[in-house]
Amino acid sequence: MPSAVVTSTNSGIGHTFAQTPIKESYKVIATDITIGDKLKRLDFSIQAFKHRFKDDPLDLLLNIGGVMSPTEQDALETVDEKILAGAFSVNTFGPILLTQALLPNLLKSNSPRLEVMSSRVGSIGDNSTAALNSIFKSVAVDLKDKGVVVVIMHPEFVKTSLDPSTHALKEAVEPS
Repeated sequence: MPSAVVTSTNSGIGHTFAQTPIKESYKVIATDITIGDKLKRLDFSIQAFKHRFKDDPLDLLLNIGGVMSPTEQDALETVDEKILAGAFSVNTFGPILLTQALLPNLLKSNSPRLEVMSSRVGSIGDNSTAALNSIFKSVAVDLKDKGVVVVIMHPEFVKTSLDPSTHALKEAVEPS
């Protein structure tokens, strides 16, 4: 049975994406990091997760998770180090560190796939601060000779709780 790790599965796009490998008979490990007091007390980390995953092969790592600050906090005039650090921690550092931790498991698969969900704002063509896309483009080059397929996706405008303003957009779609 093939295996998959899908992040940010508690709602929105991550929840919807996790359903596909389940329907295709994958063993799916669904994760989320809605940080609250209960989760903080668990002292959970990527390395702890890796330890629990052991040396089992991993066929699909799907990094979906992301955060977005409210527009009034994310403007050039108002953004600060705390907002930037939070966004980079979840949107960029988290996916690369999880990929690093689970890479040995991916390399044990006969057909490893690594996928990351980005956004149009994260597009290198649209925004020169596209850290996630830039890093995973480099990861794709690094892993090409190892047979790992790397896919960088962006879903256009999706009606999720990440950015409630998208619900009013005519072109916005449901997560499914």
